[in-house]
Amino acid sequence: MSSKLSLGEKLRQVRKSKELSLANIAYDTGLSESTIGRIERGEEVGGNPTPEQLAAIKKALGIPDAPLLDYEVKTYEGRLCYIKELIYTGRLQEAKTTIQDLAVILDLPFEKDLFAILLLLDARLLMMENDGVAFPEEAKKRIDKVGTYLTEIDHRSRDEVLYWFHFNKCSYYTAKVEYKKALEHGLIALNHENTELRADMAMRRAIGIAYFFRGQLFHASKYFEQAMSAATRDTPSKIISQLKSTLATCYIYTNELDKAQKLLEETYSYAKSTNNIWHLVSALLELGKISHIKGNYDDALSFYDQGFLGQKECNLSLYVSGLSYKVVTLIRMKQFDECQKLINEGKDILNTHKERILASDNMLMHFNSHHHRANLKDRNSIDYLENVSIPHYRKVGPKFVALDICQELEEHYKKQRSKMKELAIAAVMRDILMEMMYGEADE
Repeated sequence: MSSKLSLGEKLRQVRKSKELSLANIAYDTGLSESTIGRIERGEEVGGNPTPEQLAAIKKALGIPDAPLLDYEVKTYEGRLCYIKELIYTGRLQEAKTTIQDLAVILDLPFEKDLFAILLLLDARLLMMENDGVAFPEEAKKRIDKVGTYLTEIDHRSRDEVLYWFHFNKCSYYTAKVEYKKALEHGLIALNHENTELRADMAMRRAIGIAYFFRGQLFHASKYFEQAMSAATRDTPSKIISQLKSTLATCYIYTNELDKAQKLLEETYSYAKSTNNIWHLVSALLELGKISHIKGNYDDALSFYDQGFLGQKECNLSLYVSGLSYKVVTLIRMKQFDECQKLINEGKDILNTHKERILASDNMLMHFNSHHHRANLKDRNSIDYLENVSIPHYRKVGPKFVALDICQELEEHYKKQRSKMKELAIAAVMRDILMEMMYGEADE
């Protein structure tokens, strides 16, 4: 990936980009202007400056540690590979520190390949920190900056740059709850020519997540399973545990409950042994969901309550998710007063701490919909669910939430003996199921 420019041309480009004259450099280095000019033109004896001259010029240009010589560029490329390994193995703080050490490349008007990969790896880190809650816009700035000069990237590194570019775009749009765009970018990254990148576990998981929230569960489970197969003995247990939890959630919605329970029990065991609170709570919430589906509502509430312990203080996203799960179970149990208290608590948290919660707008829609699901005797609530909630979940996702609401409305219309409305909502359910199997008609 090294630039084809000569050393002298690199020095000249840096000087010009910083609007410095030969006289400026001569003053700071003690070298004559003619000597500096010959160095830039490659006319010095041996073609290159002495190590002392080069060090002095780089210092005067404000780039003392920048990789200019071929061996320095190779060393820099090696450190970029090391950052990728740190990211793959979940050692995010080490990766962040190393990226800061390599930021000197950003001062160079050339080496766009290295520049692009560093920015995209930094964006990847920002998307991974706090699950992308706090920094998606900061990550987007880096991604968009690379996008402005993609055509300038050397063909030798184009595949890798485009891979990280589209991978980050996939993660960004997932954080913004724009799953159709996320899927488009994820598939572009996955289908890149570099076969080594195709085996990327994280990429397959990202595509699975986009399919999952679009309600295409069988596609999602396929990619999650492929991600599991792509794991190696060097893959950290933490990442494998996270993937198991994600795959289990998918199995829950495809009604493969035994598979889901097995994976969640493994996740819970790992999380408990390592005191990983995030994975522990996630496993408890999903185990509660399995109990809910089986009609064991008291067991479901028990799992949810175990997951709540201490989460309001340390992880609001998990806490609010747990509230949402519990509300759905309380609706089934017809405990509407307790249900309304939790709905109000969830909405208060979301309105007060919106910036700390992943997909907060979609989560607020959950609680608004919960309120109306608990009040089906009210015609206004039925109108809201039919005209706001169901269209929202069909467009934004998850589609299986739209399907759940349709099933509740179908049960309600059966009790009301409203045959026409029952048939109408059944037709909507069929359309949603077709979308979940085959995607939307315009795709």
